[in-house]
Amino acid sequence: MNLINWIEIVSYNGHVREAAIKKLDSPAPSGFFFILLLRRLNDWVENVRIVAREKIIEIGFKTDPELIVKALMLAFRDVNSWQRMKPVDTDVLYQLLSIDLIKIEMRNQIIASESGPQSKILLNILKRSGFDKYLIEISQNSIQPSLRSMVYRILLQKNVLWVNRKEKKWLSLSLRTFKFETFYDQRVVELEYSFENILNSASNDRSSIVRRVAAEFLIKEIDKLDGVAIEMAEKFAKDKSKPVYERGQFALKRLENN
Repeated sequence: MNLINWIEIVSYNGHVREAAIKKLDSPAPSGFFFILLLRRLNDWVENVRIVAREKIIEIGFKTDPELIVKALMLAFRDVNSWQRMKPVDTDVLYQLLSIDLIKIEMRNQIIASESGPQSKILLNILKRSGFDKYLIEISQNSIQPSLRSMVYRILLQKNVLWVNRKEKKWLSLSLRTFKFETFYDQRVVELEYSFENILNSASNDRSSIVRRVAAEFLIKEIDKLDGVAIEMAEKFAKDKSKPVYERGQFALKRLENN
């Protein structure tokens, strides 16, 4: 293994970076070096980005999946700030993630992570559908309550929603006042499942922030749930968490009025 080539992929000279990437032919020595290679997808020299696209998948097949996933997590955490990337560069990240061993390892690390921006990472991954099949498992088994809450919300609303961009909107040119307007993208979750089963699973979660999401969707879909609605509303109305039992009481009043 020639470490010099790996070190030179961050050279100040674009020609040296390009040449060094072309010479890479061995597994990444660590996750640190692999993230350096992934960051060449955001290089300010287009030729460097081109050779990086070609080399990353080749090296990916040779490298320990655990190291690749650690690097991919950093990449998906920061990808929204990589302004030089083009869609074809972003494709490379998803191509890596489509490799079965890497996809499974990513699922395992997301579920097992006790801290960190896993919700942000997963939301960026979910801009495409290849990870949808793991959503139910993640919602039920992830350690982080905030992550379980986000995934349950995605499953219950049956779509993934994310911020596409923010644009400045002038309120008054003379007063130089403005606000930022947020634009969203979304896609449908490509997975077959029962809404009632997901709602019931969320309602039994150990975290109140997850149960609050379940209570919210009970209220939204209360007219479609028939007899199940009363049972869940009564359960939420007895919850120890104030935001949950308030929603449960509201749901019961809705049912009484109907």
